[in-house]
Amino acid sequence: MIGINTAIFTRDGGSLGIGFAIPSDMVRVVVAASVSGGRLVRPWFGATSQTVSADIAQSLACRGPLGAVLAAGRARQPADARASGATTS
Repeated sequence: MIGINTAIFTRDGGSLGIGFAIPSDMVRVVVAASVSGGRLVRPWFGATSQTVSADIAQSLACRGPLGAVLAAGRARQPADARASGATTS
């Protein structure tokens, strides 16, 4: 086994989308931890993103509307510079 499917991204609901899977090595670690009474803590970045529209791409001088931009950071979460003690200029 290579991984366990978790989600499929598709524009029209068909099966010709992009699949996302959890690697089998990670599944093995999670199962072993749960069997031995361990605790699993999932990572959390604490920010949301926004799809780059044509207007956003133009305002940022990008070649085209591709990707995503950081839309908002949540207070007291890892992406919040104040929470980590980081400084911005």
